[in-house]
Amino acid sequence: MASPQLENGYTRLANEILEALSTVQMSGTEWQFVMCLFRKTYGFNKKEDWITGSQIVLMTGLKKERVSEAKKRLLERKIVTEKRNNISFQKDYEQWVELRKSVTGVTEKRNKVLRKSVNTIDNKDTITKDTSEETSHDNKNPMTNENLIPEVIKLFEAVDAKNKTYYRNTTQRSACLFLLEEYGLAEIQKRTTVLPKTNGMPFFPNITTPCQLRDKWVQLNNAISRAKTERQTKSDNVIW
Repeated sequence: MASPQLENGYTRLANEILEALSTVQMSGTEWQFVMCLFRKTYGFNKKEDWITGSQIVLMTGLKKERVSEAKKRLLERKIVTEKRNNISFQKDYEQWVELRKSVTGVTEKRNKVLRKSVNTIDNKDTITKDTSEETSHDNKNPMTNENLIPEVIKLFEAVDAKNKTYYRNTTQRSACLFLLEEYGLAEIQKRTTVLPKTNGMPFFPNITTPCQLRDKWVQLNNAISRAKTERQTKSDNVIW
């Protein structure tokens, strides 16, 4: 069980900044980037620092492309500034740029991915929409993320064969959709494949449901990195 202590270090943030951030609409990826920026700067009593994309990738488990996209959007909105490769958080929140209507965030995408004439799970009503709004992950998969949810469910049923309730659980389906939009099916497959090996091992969080993977994604990545670094896994138990 995690038990953080102040003695192990903490990051000082002005209450005014936290209050200002609570009113800002950002995607999950953008929030993760900002949290990493706080840790890498204010966490070391710095106002700015040279922070590479690979450092953010390591801390968050996000794809490099998504980190770059989040950084670009934050720079455009002046929430983050960059000078001579040094990145800093813009404390003057009056300079922050509001999210433009043309910018589609994660929440907005969730309302646009249902294809025309798709029956919902909770009822038999048919939801219709303009097929021009269909989206797919990375523009490579012709299927929408909603249609990929069953694929994620199958992965978790393989991890926990006794549980066949994920598809009927709205919360679990919502977690599947979040994972698909943030990381893509390939990354989810990579992690669920190794879960039977990691559950019960030191440093690894117990994960058997989509919600748990969503909430513990970063913890799982950190545990895998730590296990590799310390070479605590045997060759026949290599994680990937």
